Amino acid sequence: MTGTTNQEIPFDKRAQSYQVGWRKKYKLAGDKWGWQNGVQREHILPARRWLLGIWPPIRNALNGYIYASGIQPNAGKHNLKSSWVQCANLFFPFRSGRLNKKAKIYGDYADIATLVKRNIIEPLIKFPEKVEDIKSGLTAIPSDSNMEFFPCIVTYEPLYSNQLFHDIIQQELKREGIPEFDFELMSIEDLEWLLSWAIYESPVDFLKAKRAKLEWKAMDVRELVGIKIKERGITAIRNPVLDRIFNKFWQQTVPELSEGRIN
Repeated sequence: MTGTTNQEIPFDKRAQSYQVGWRKKYKLAGDKWGWQNGVQREHILPARRWLLGIWPPIRNALNGYIYASGIQPNAGKHNLKSSWVQCANLFFPFRSGRLNKKAKIYGDYADIATLVKRNIIEPLIKFPEKVEDIKSGLTAIPSDSNMEFFPCIVTYEPLYSNQLFHDIIQQELKREGIPEFDFELMSIEDLEWLLSWAIYESPVDFLKAKRAKLEWKAMDVRELVGIKIKERGITAIRNPVLDRIFNKFWQQTVPELSEGRIN
């Protein structure tokens, strides 16, 4: 007997199949297929119903944030395969803002603790619920029984990655009655380095090893990746996520420079 295994099916097709199944399961927008680039597909929602593709607990918050901040979401956000939607579902629940000027100038602990609670503790508390929703199929994020997770907060506030803030965070977790657990607080630059290193080592394995070794624990992700690059004698690494983003750009501007066609 012969057949096709999941490993033989391109990830893009597996993701599309999963998202169509997810849409049917939760009856999103009924049987109305949406349009994009002049094409109608089952994994595309009607443009005005794009929020149905967002994880339910963050739909209203994300919509309000977009309206208040003036951010222009991607035009293809009603496509369940949209990388913009996937990033919103994955990262918006764990967003963290900058420290305010008063906290930076005066270093007032009460102000810092309040900001840490709002920007770090509350997103961390949501992590187990988000993982369970991904595993149970409540989101449009493809998953399987072998998928591993590691708590991370990605921030554009450089001070958060300081060891002092790690200590404050642990104190506030204890004050909230939350058992101490490992998580990684990283900058956007750290995330880019982590994703670039993923072709050599699973991000989860990398972060587990980083948290387990005392001298690595306080390092920035980019610093540890630099050490591993030197150890392996690697001259350059590429970021596959950015490669895909740039490929999409070339597909829409100069198709002959891209690796394939938009689907």
